[in-house]
Amino acid sequence: MELKNVKKIVLELLKENEELRGDDDLLILAVYEKINPFISSYGFSYVMKNRKKGHYPSFESIRRTRAKLQEEFQELKPEERIQRERELNEYKYRELARE
Repeated sequence: MELKNVKKIVLELLKENEELRGDDDLLILAVYEKINPFISSYGFSYVMKNRKKGHYPSFESIRRTRAKLQEEFQELKPEERIQRERELNEYKYRELARE
């Protein structure tokens, strides 16, 4: 799937549903369901094994697209608590990477 299509879908979903702004797992599921409304009935194993054949974007592409859109559109950022959690996790990760 082309990145411009991913951006369009993610932007639409972030505008529609505030809960998706702070939860990448729910956002990924929502993107996949937007592409294929029946995907939830296939099972996780099937989806993961056939993701590339079905032209579904990678989890990382969706996550990065969400982050870029939230930089561009401040109103799409999650609540302050979630932002602080992300910053703390990023700090912990960087510290761990330095070891």
